[in-house]
Amino acid sequence: MSSLTTVRRVTVVTHNRLEEMLVKEFARLGSKGFTAMDCRGQGEHELLQDAFSTATRVRLETIVQPDVADAIMAFLGQEQFAHQPIMACVETVEVPASMKC
Repeated sequence: MSSLTTVRRVTVVTHNRLEEMLVKEFARLGSKGFTAMDCRGQGEHELLQDAFSTATRVRLETIVQPDVADAIMAFLGQEQFAHQPIMACVETVEVPASMKC
């Protein structure tokens, strides 16, 4: 078995209009890459009449070092996002030690 290292996965689900700005900010904070997936759903800040409608949401994931995850979460905790349709979480994950996160 290969050697593993512990890092963080930050997942953000939001409206697609915020995608470009968030990805740029994640990179500025130290993220080396991301994955984006179209998704749909319903949450506290935006109650959709039909959660299966064409309303566009995006799920962004980035695997980063713990200090970068903390910086991203601090950024997302700013007042400017208090009333935006945005959800974020951090998970501890293990990746091969050879990966550059």
